[in-house]
Amino acid sequence: MSCLAAQVSRNAFTCCRDRLVDDPRGGTKAVIAGHKLQPLAGARLRLAGRGFALAGMVGLLALATGVARAANPPPSQVYYVPFPEANQLAGFVGVSSVAVDPLAVLVTFTVANDGAVVYYDHWEDGYEADITNPKQTTTEVWGDGNPANGYPPGNAGDLLAAGTVFHLRNYVYSTAGSSTIKYDARDKIASFKPITLTKTCYPGGTSSALAGALEVFEQGLWGTEYRAPVGTNMPTPTQGTTLTYDADMFAYTSLSIMAGAGGASVQIDANNDGTFEQTTALAEGGTSYVTNVSVGGRVLADRPV
Repeated sequence: MSCLAAQVSRNAFTCCRDRLVDDPRGGTKAVIAGHKLQPLAGARLRLAGRGFALAGMVGLLALATGVARAANPPPSQVYYVPFPEANQLAGFVGVSSVAVDPLAVLVTFTVANDGAVVYYDHWEDGYEADITNPKQTTTEVWGDGNPANGYPPGNAGDLLAAGTVFHLRNYVYSTAGSSTIKYDARDKIASFKPITLTKTCYPGGTSSALAGALEVFEQGLWGTEYRAPVGTNMPTPTQGTTLTYDADMFAYTSLSIMAGAGGASVQIDANNDGTFEQTTALAEGGTSYVTNVSVGGRVLADRPV
């Protein structure tokens, strides 16, 4: 079987108590959430009778009105886990009728640099408007040192070191839909500092004797036009000098096409006859699955997929 994936693709913050400390050089300086402010001109913390001197009090009031908050870092990469499990199971069944639910799904990422932060947004309850400032309790932030908003398996300290590999493994039924939160296709993953991402899947009945794996490309590497390099009509050389069409070489071929943020309008010419048989509008994380693809089958989209 050849399955071509066309997509070839809480705010945790450190909060310190507002502190005023006496500056030996004169003036008062403040430290708020680790950020040093410049000395307040003419302000010196001193006790005068029952209260503070007016100049110092003005400085205190100005400092007290702010809230110390450090935002999560912006992502440098955005990924979507590809190939919905219902489509993958259909592909497995196309090769062997023994394949059944549930599917073992492994989403694996590797950290390239110390200090990485990974945001994991499950599709089942809708995508976050701002993935770095999640509002949904199911969205996790890994690597920010705050286990309260999630941490990757086996890393309760919630700090990500270069070279660390994390496997997110669970069993997914192809009919589950959005009723159960899983690590599965359509989930959105963003990272501050680079990571690599793969998805591996195999069905029940055959175990890993029948399986598939995909390298996932980050959205910045997606394109708007693709051609299928293989198909059910794949020519193969035989003994002699002529080419024949051997349908057995790729008996099952398919395209799985996924849209990113903003969605996409996608045209599909699966049999490469020059006519687009399908035009479909995909929302963010939405997919189109096409079978019986011929060599040169074409996908054309108005936005990267």
